[in-house]
Amino acid sequence: MLVDSFSSNFSAGIPDLAYSQKLENIFEKALINAVPEFVYSLKVDSRTKKLDEGGFSQEFVTALNRSLMSNPKGILAVSEYRDFYTYGANSVKRVDIAFISSEQGVSKVKLYTIEAKRLPTGTGEREKEYIYGFFNSGSPSGGIQRFKTGDHGFGLSKSSLLGYMEANDFFYWYSTINQWIVDKAKELPEEWKDDEQLQEFEIDLAQTCSISRSIAYRSVDSIKLFHLWIKIP
Repeated sequence: MLVDSFSSNFSAGIPDLAYSQKLENIFEKALINAVPEFVYSLKVDSRTKKLDEGGFSQEFVTALNRSLMSNPKGILAVSEYRDFYTYGANSVKRVDIAFISSEQGVSKVKLYTIEAKRLPTGTGEREKEYIYGFFNSGSPSGGIQRFKTGDHGFGLSKSSLLGYMEANDFFYWYSTINQWIVDKAKELPEEWKDDEQLQEFEIDLAQTCSISRSIAYRSVDSIKLFHLWIKIP
């Protein structure tokens, strides 16, 4: 069910949901807290008008770390993270953002990972890359897909997808992505399931961002995914 549960004065500060029990952990709260500065930076700097996915992620990580510095949570956001520290993880694949401990002298093992995608991700074969796709090399390029294969979030029970929404609206992407998942479950029933659809969809009152949740099944277990979509001004 759709519930508008963010603060009506979102543009003036952090959404009330950031302090709600509806967010499951400090990582989700940290992501929400970074939204206002990220959106503001895109509005005031004309040089950010034509950023690619990597450029948006750079801006978001900057906003994220500034937020963490002003409201420390014991974590640090690292961009383009490669997991050299977890036995069995794919150390070649880079996830767009990872949270690690900010304490000096402790392990740099990932605590939570975030994969970012533009909405739309592209056309043709890249159209459905938020959930599924392949590079020319044959390696998976889909956002949800990489969590299913373990390329991202290996060994974690929770992670996130970040969507930079540049066209259409939140309702469109919620229904469209869920339809893609249903279609993929019919096409590849051994790999995808109907109940991997996004749920618990909420939109902030200012129509600036939305959140939802899903589960992604891996070969031997599953991972819970938090979806944060931000409207690019």
